[in-house]
Amino acid sequence: MGIPFGIFGLMFFPNLPEAPNAPYLSKEEIQLALDRLPPKQNWGHDISLKSLAKRLFASPDLYILTAYSIIACALEAIVLQGLFLLYIKANASQFPAYAATTYPLGIQAVSIVSNIGAGYVIDMTNHRIPMVILAGTLQLLVAILLLIPSLPTAGVFFAFYLAGTSYIVNPIMYGWASVICLRSGDDAARSVVLYVMSLVQSILYTFWGITLYPATDAPYWKKGYIAMIVVVFAFFGATGAMQWVSYRV
Repeated sequence: MGIPFGIFGLMFFPNLPEAPNAPYLSKEEIQLALDRLPPKQNWGHDISLKSLAKRLFASPDLYILTAYSIIACALEAIVLQGLFLLYIKANASQFPAYAATTYPLGIQAVSIVSNIGAGYVIDMTNHRIPMVILAGTLQLLVAILLLIPSLPTAGVFFAFYLAGTSYIVNPIMYGWASVICLRSGDDAARSVVLYVMSLVQSILYTFWGITLYPATDAPYWKKGYIAMIVVVFAFFGATGAMQWVSYRV
């Protein structure tokens, strides 16, 4: 699937505003893109180890954005750990044979709509806090519902599908981080920070699922659901730190 999208990108992605490769953009649109660019520093592309390390570690951006990435990723745990699939397998006698390969697709549908929808709302309003509150509140509801051992099957399905809204954190997290890093004009540092944000998420899942959502606990992960409630409030707290960094810049 990457091949056709790669070809499409080579043909239609506009490249940089300073050197566009987009015949479908008018001169006015290109100028608009140039006018929207943040200030750039002469040293913004300096990738020498000493200089880059000093710029990274001397700023709170790296630490706060990395922590925010970890917490936001933990908020998606119920979806990313495949718990719904394990729930269906643990109760296989209640569902048709095709359930394991079809029912979880509903979560992905909710995730896609939530991801795109949240990005659209943020772009239209230039406000992220409403989406933060929405994402955290919905995941809090998911965790509380799933904590109920006697929750009916319909309630479990509703909770797992609702968990797909956790993907709202992606446009919040990466969009906000990119804006914060762009304001300094340090392109090299921004690249490293965004990479580290992605890296720590992968590291988190080397132990998060084994510790809190082991397959042996299926179909009820009490430890994980309690941890999820804690993560929601940590997410709200970390958002306050993100606001501080945003205004600081």
